[in-house]
Amino acid sequence: MRTILETLTIAAEQFEKAGVDSPRLTAELLLADVLSCTRMDLYLRFDQPLASDERAAFGERYKRRLAREPLQYIIGSTAFCGLDFEVNPAVLIPRPETEELTEEIAQLCERSSASQSLHILDIGTGSGCIAITLAKRFPFAAVTAIDISGEAVAVARRNAGRHGVQNIAFEVADIFDDNAIRGTFDIIVSNPPYVSREEIEAAQAEVRDFEPRLATTDNADGLTFYRRIAGIAPAYLNASGILAFEVGIGQARHVQEILEASGFSASVKKDLANIERMVIASREHRA
Repeated sequence: MRTILETLTIAAEQFEKAGVDSPRLTAELLLADVLSCTRMDLYLRFDQPLASDERAAFGERYKRRLAREPLQYIIGSTAFCGLDFEVNPAVLIPRPETEELTEEIAQLCERSSASQSLHILDIGTGSGCIAITLAKRFPFAAVTAIDISGEAVAVARRNAGRHGVQNIAFEVADIFDDNAIRGTFDIIVSNPPYVSREEIEAAQAEVRDFEPRLATTDNADGLTFYRRIAGIAPAYLNASGILAFEVGIGQARHVQEILEASGFSASVKKDLANIERMVIASREHRA
């Protein structure tokens, strides 16, 4: 009967041979999920044999990850800005760069003169990670979160309930429908599908084969949603409002040009990896 240490060692070796990222960490997280414990607990119980049902449960998870299903989908959750979010194949897995976008928006909210009565719109909310983080941090704000996927909105609603957030309204809406948005907002944020048709086919198996295409690619040049949102945002953004995007690698300057062609003043910001990942715009024209 294999111990925890033996199980982890064998699984990590196989993950490494298969090219799975962070093989040892992956094995530990999967086994910790099976045993409902922390990774540190595993280290304290290395010599403990696994029961047959525990071996079976780990084996099922192990095979799914070996087939390149994302770890977050297998476990069913992921951390974002210090909060735990449910994720499943209906929603995109939140990334660290999206955390940085959220923190950038939070700083803008804190500096806003309307910080006690902010109206925020999140377009393409997915798991709700951006909208819920902001709604929780700014309880006096009114947050609206929309997504074309009803399944995604259902996940987002559950995440809002998980964190006790009530100052947020979720709606199933298609941004290409002229009636998708109602009202005006101080901040409009979006992490839209920005992977191009060519890039999605060359992406990692975890992204290409498991994450929802609807949330990943526009099946075109990757810029479709930026053009649409930039074109309609002036009708829904308050005079001193801010429009904020996450963008793909190499897209920032193109998105900046799209925004400026729509009358915005736009700036590009880099993430912690020194990659141009955010474009922030206002309705104020450049001097």
